[in-house]
Amino acid sequence: MTISNALSNALSGLLTNQRQADITAHNIANATTPGFSHRDVEVNARVIGGEGGGVKVTAIQRQFDLLLTRDSRVGQARLDYLTTSADAFTRVAEALGDADAINGLPQLFQKTEEAFRALETTPESVPSQQDTLRSLQHLTRGINEVSGQFAQMRGDADAAIAREVNVLNHSLQQLAKVNREIAVRTTSGADTADLEDQRDQLIDDVARRVPVRVLRSDDSGTVTLLTHEGVPLLQGAEPATIAFNSRPVVNTGEVYDPTGSAGPGFVDALSGLTVDGRDIAPGSGDIQSIGDGLIAGLFRVRDEIVPDALAKLDAVAYALTERFQDSAVDPSLGAGDTGLFTDAGNRLDTGDPAALVGLASRIAVNDALDPAAGGTLSRLRDGAAAATPGYAGDPAQVTRFIAGFADPTGYAPASGLADNSLAAAAREFTQLAHQDRTAATSNATAQQVTYKTVSERRLSQAGVNVDEELQRIALYERSFAANSQVIQTATRMLDDLLGIVR
Repeated sequence: MTISNALSNALSGLLTNQRQADITAHNIANATTPGFSHRDVEVNARVIGGEGGGVKVTAIQRQFDLLLTRDSRVGQARLDYLTTSADAFTRVAEALGDADAINGLPQLFQKTEEAFRALETTPESVPSQQDTLRSLQHLTRGINEVSGQFAQMRGDADAAIAREVNVLNHSLQQLAKVNREIAVRTTSGADTADLEDQRDQLIDDVARRVPVRVLRSDDSGTVTLLTHEGVPLLQGAEPATIAFNSRPVVNTGEVYDPTGSAGPGFVDALSGLTVDGRDIAPGSGDIQSIGDGLIAGLFRVRDEIVPDALAKLDAVAYALTERFQDSAVDPSLGAGDTGLFTDAGNRLDTGDPAALVGLASRIAVNDALDPAAGGTLSRLRDGAAAATPGYAGDPAQVTRFIAGFADPTGYAPASGLADNSLAAAAREFTQLAHQDRTAATSNATAQQVTYKTVSERRLSQAGVNVDEELQRIALYERSFAANSQVIQTATRMLDDLLGIVR
């Protein structure tokens, strides 16, 4: 080997060490940067004229595992879907209260029945009549409040969908921009690793909201994004336009009903989710509608979880109102009279199927019983439509009222509640809500464990291990010193040769 070859080899080693140190320093600096994938320097022997000519950097490899990344994104989307559902089931259960909670729905029914039993013992007692009226009012207000909380949940979900769609559109626009920049740099042969990190983070943001499939182009370095079901979201530099129309207030009876299957009393007023004009929201009927991810979870809350709870609550309110405007329970009532409970002050129209929808928000105690509204307390003893006070010590009507609470009754089929007493139905409703919460929370917790396992593997594969990088730095330092020593030795040899020549 000539001295000039030795110098050339050593110089190539120094340049390679410089590049390796640069990449390692970049890795260490970004050890805590979210989404950063560590780089490896690919080094190969340099061959000149069929002979060894030192070393060269052939590539900077960005660590990226396609399968782990895909599984991580799928797991995150599933986790967001299940967590969103679990949060909704929890809010439903908390609104209803525990079965034995003082202000829980079952206890409100039980306290009302107990108030009537106390009145049965002393039907002439004004304080007992007042206690009974207060129990009735607490019951209806409790039902109203729960209905209001459910309605608020639907409004919150609708607003949350709008926010997430805005984030989704922004991420797709940023992705299109990064795609263009990667295509330009790929064409010129420039490094695209940092841009690819940025793009993967943006894809992660999209995928947790709407699960996606990623198609990569080897020629341009760009990606195409499709929903998991195959609807295009990004093609090259062209992002899809995703639209959702949020409502300031979601009113009772307003639903998302693209298939026209909602029954009487419901109005198709809520928005779906359109991609370039195509509705792919859950329940849209489209064969490629989305079924997972954060946005699908919010649709489930708005259109399934809370409406189901509202249907049960309305069914209980309907049975309660209907039961006590029955002349068999209260013989004082005529054909058009209102009973103990009213539909916003009016007699419940049992011939109108639409009257069931939203009744929990409208149910109220008949003003005819409330002295503050011009009514008469004694009607709690004599009947809601009694024209004149009856015998003060007669508990017959109170006994019939108690039977009205205690006897089994039927509920709207859509509620899924079994025929039972009013208090038992309220308890069943509450127990079902808590069972749903427990199951949903368990599912979300299990998915959390699964997702954590995959995401940690992804981080371990693509993330930066600072200890390993420091070991590389030490290796490069020794290699740099050795190459420097070769150059110094070759330089002295050249100096000696030049001295001989002189």
